[in-house]
Amino acid sequence: MKRRRFTARTDANQREIVTIARRCGAVVVDLHALPDVGADLLVGHRGRWALWEVKDGRLPTSRRRLTSNEKRMMTICETRGLAYWIIENAGDVHVQLGSSFRPIFASTTEGTP
Repeated sequence: MKRRRFTARTDANQREIVTIARRCGAVVVDLHALPDVGADLLVGHRGRWALWEVKDGRLPTSRRRLTSNEKRMMTICETRGLAYWIIENAGDVHVQLGSSFRPIFASTTEGTP
């Protein structure tokens, strides 16, 4: 018996999200074809990694709900202190890469005479 294979769908804005993240210097690994993972992207920036679930912010809230796999992964990440972010638009990318990803080694010369 043959198993039916389904093509994993991506949100309409995922390509834009990936492009912006890469332009900001992030390493982006596309995971959307692995539905059991529970996230669309693995993103590394400035020495830190996070799982990103991309949702199209232009859709109604009812169409942006997390699947059971996505909820499971978010819970696993939260209980282990790992980053799992829901990204809905370009602004979310800039917020996450700009403020939540901080350099491991901060400059100690700022503010010194």
